[in-house]
Amino acid sequence: ARWVMHPTVQPQAASAVLFRKTFELTEKPARFVIHVSADNHYRLFVNGTYVTRGPARGDLSHWFYETLDIAPYLSAGTNLIAAEVVNWGPKRSFTQFSQMTSFWLQGQTNKESVVNTLPDAWQCLENKAHQFKPVDWIFDRSSIAFGLYVCNPNDSIVAQNYPWGWQQKNFNDNDWPKARWADNAGGRDMQHAGGILFSNGKLLIPRRTGLLEEKKELLTTIARTEGIEKNTDFLKNGKPWTIPANKKVIILIDQTFLTMGYPELTVSGGKDSHIRIGYAETMFQTPKTKGNRNDLTGKRFIGIRDVFMPDGGANRTFKPSYLRAFRFIQLEITTQNEPLTLHSFFNVKCTAPVALEARFETDNPALNQLMEMGWRTASLCAQDMLLSDAYYEQMQYVGDSRVHNLVMLTLSGDDRLTRNALIQFDQSRIPEGLTYACYPNPFYLIIPSYSLIHIDQLHDYMLWKADKEYLKQFELGIGNVLDWFENRMQPNGLLSRIDWWPALAWPKGYK
Repeated sequence: ARWVMHPTVQPQAASAVLFRKTFELTEKPARFVIHVSADNHYRLFVNGTYVTRGPARGDLSHWFYETLDIAPYLSAGTNLIAAEVVNWGPKRSFTQFSQMTSFWLQGQTNKESVVNTLPDAWQCLENKAHQFKPVDWIFDRSSIAFGLYVCNPNDSIVAQNYPWGWQQKNFNDNDWPKARWADNAGGRDMQHAGGILFSNGKLLIPRRTGLLEEKKELLTTIARTEGIEKNTDFLKNGKPWTIPANKKVIILIDQTFLTMGYPELTVSGGKDSHIRIGYAETMFQTPKTKGNRNDLTGKRFIGIRDVFMPDGGANRTFKPSYLRAFRFIQLEITTQNEPLTLHSFFNVKCTAPVALEARFETDNPALNQLMEMGWRTASLCAQDMLLSDAYYEQMQYVGDSRVHNLVMLTLSGDDRLTRNALIQFDQSRIPEGLTYACYPNPFYLIIPSYSLIHIDQLHDYMLWKADKEYLKQFELGIGNVLDWFENRMQPNGLLSRIDWWPALAWPKGYK
């Protein structure tokens, strides 16, 4: 297989490209294994059924692919594999490397090679209904109250331009162009008939962590509305809610706890309506004052927003292209000459496949909340890597992840994300021997003390697992970091002034 791309979409532009491959099988297979990846991100469908998303975040020299057995989704006769590939463009998350918008899928054996991505073997379409809206965290105080926001852009979808049903077998793709060659697909451990096959860009490696789990999560309560009476049956009993024509309404939903995933809204009618879907981790008294999250009196909504513009059709579903963290969701709806019916709105919660194995019980109810709060924080921020926070940054920092690793090991015993983080930090080294302060990320952020914390993490893992064979790979890096610091020691045993960012923590008044 080769990396393939749309023939006219600019390689680094923000874009959503849809890929389709129809193929025949004489019988339903017992096993049908594929490997799949994309730049930046993909959603995979087989015969109209959603299967998974990926890839896990790596860098260009360590680009992950997922391995799946899709036999349960296949049947005798005509079959379809379809994928949505999203590139969030220059304003993508700080964690996201990118070479070009491209897709790669390869069958594991000759039997599955019928689905390989090769030039002219797949069809594709640029989904021009899907646009991306960067979050201006520096100047736009209606989206971000304060602080850094470095996640992916928001989504804007114009339904009348959307190719509804594109992932179904009966969709007519006769006028879709053929996907063209983008790059060789290869990696350190991949071979073909002529020997090892190296890529000119991304080097593929197997995913180290488990596939993310996505589960339907109902939204809890409607906290308040403007321009329309509350409909308590909409969320509680799943009964449709009709917004009259020529109305402006605001619906504030309080989940009552922080969660993370892909909120999914399905509507009918409402041609030319405008729906803004905002996500916030709290409500604000002032732009920098949060107060008690349970008290909404006098507070206003500040949060990032997606946009969906219905076309009047039936059962149109909006779902964001990437994770949204929220306790509060605000729907801001403006209808035109046609009423809009809201059929359903729920969250598809997304987390890594880690389970709570520990118990903590006392006779003090307040103390018993610590386990629930701690596990919620740790598990939500366990995605395809260990996130520093769910809402604002979503980056894997060395310092933050040391605490996260210890919590995950203590509460679940699952070390897959820990091992992945330790390797990724080690692979981030600059020529001087220091690690990046957070990784993966394509920008240069060096905090020398975090390189020492990486050694602390390795020591933590040694005490926890005593896996000497695994730890051997880090010996050279440990020596490089210690040597960097020892060369800057003064005769009195103290460090001299050091390069880079000499941060360690954030005490009050830190500058």
